[in-house]
Amino acid sequence: MRVGAEPADYLFPGTTMTKDAIKPGKVRGIDHIGITVPDVEAATWFLSEAFDATIVYDTVADGLPRRSPEDLAATVALNEAQRVIATRIVRLGDGANIELFEIEGTVPGVHGIGALGLQHFAVYCDDIAEVLRRVLAAGGAQLRGPNPLFGAEEGPGNAMHYVRAPWGTLIELISTPAGTAPGREMNRWQPTRS
Repeated sequence: MRVGAEPADYLFPGTTMTKDAIKPGKVRGIDHIGITVPDVEAATWFLSEAFDATIVYDTVADGLPRRSPEDLAATVALNEAQRVIATRIVRLGDGANIELFEIEGTVPGVHGIGALGLQHFAVYCDDIAEVLRRVLAAGGAQLRGPNPLFGAEEGPGNAMHYVRAPWGTLIELISTPAGTAPGREMNRWQPTRS
């Protein structure tokens, strides 16, 4: 929350986004993350069963609209042996969107946070045990946990538990009911309670 801001200064009730937050060149937050999966339908089913994901829209279905290999190489770094089969945007609650890609000709990568690049995304949960139950029922796998958070995130009930989606993506289940350490430059974002 911006110091000195009045309620009328906020764009949306219940948020900390002020009117001065929208200006040319201002980054407003994460719009989406992209995940390449072996099957868009199966990934959508998992995310829906485990996290109540909803479909926003499809941009590519059954390989259409088809783009040239040259265009794909220049715009999204696919090689000529790869082809986009499906692309879908899904949303989890009050958070960023997830763009699912089904690509013909994918190769498995290195898994885990020890590799360079984007390695996981986190889902905020009020009840980690219940969400974990849903993840496992939908075909996910758990790593060791739940684990108490530490450092600036330490607090009563603050915990995390890593899981893997059926296709291998790491997903962190996180809950910080006690909040995080005060005195930071900015508060950590959390989705609103429904």
